[in-house]
Amino acid sequence: TGLSDGTTVAQPFLSDYAWRTEARVKGRVGALRGMFQEARPNFFSLGSPTSRKDRRTIQSEGSLTTSSLGSVNARLHRASDNLNNDANTNTTKEQIYSGGLTLALPRAPVFGANYSINLTRSVLESLGKTVIDNRTDAYATTLTHTFRPVTVGLSGQFSQFKDLTSTVTATSQDKDTLTGAVR
Repeated sequence: TGLSDGTTVAQPFLSDYAWRTEARVKGRVGALRGMFQEARPNFFSLGSPTSRKDRRTIQSEGSLTTSSLGSVNARLHRASDNLNNDANTNTTKEQIYSGGLTLALPRAPVFGANYSINLTRSVLESLGKTVIDNRTDAYATTLTHTFRPVTVGLSGQFSQFKDLTSTVTATSQDKDTLTGAVR
C-alpha cells in the first residue's frame, strides 16, 4: 500500500495456520503417546521457528516395562508435505518404524537391541518422476555391566542405506555403515 509521501507499507504476505494435538497415557508398566501436527503451506511464525511449513506429521509410540526383566518399545512416525497437492511441487512421504528391547535381569549384563526402518519417497507429479526413493535399515545393540565401582559398556550399530530410484544405474548410492564403541 502506498502512502502520500511515496513510501510503501508492507502488507502481510503469509496467512495460514498450524496446529498440534497430543495425548499421553502412562501406567505402572507401560505408556502410550500419540501426536498429530499440521503446518499449512503458507504458515510462518517467529514464535515457532522450528515448525516446518507444508507438513503433516503423525507419531505414536508405546512401551512396556517390568522392574525385573526390562522393557520393550515401539514407535511409528509418518510425515508428508505438499498439502495443497501442487503438481509442480515434489510430494515427499516419510515413514519411520522402530522398536527396541532391553533385558535387565538381576546380576546379569544389561542387553539392548533396537531396529528401525526409514522409508522416504518424493515424487514430482507433473513429470510423473520419482525424485527420491530410499530405505535405511538400522540395527543397534548394547551390552553393559557394572563391576563396582566401574561400569563397562559395549555398543554397535549397523545401518544400511539403499537408493531405490530408477535413475541410479551404474553408480549406486547405497551405503553400509558399521560403528562400535567401548566405554
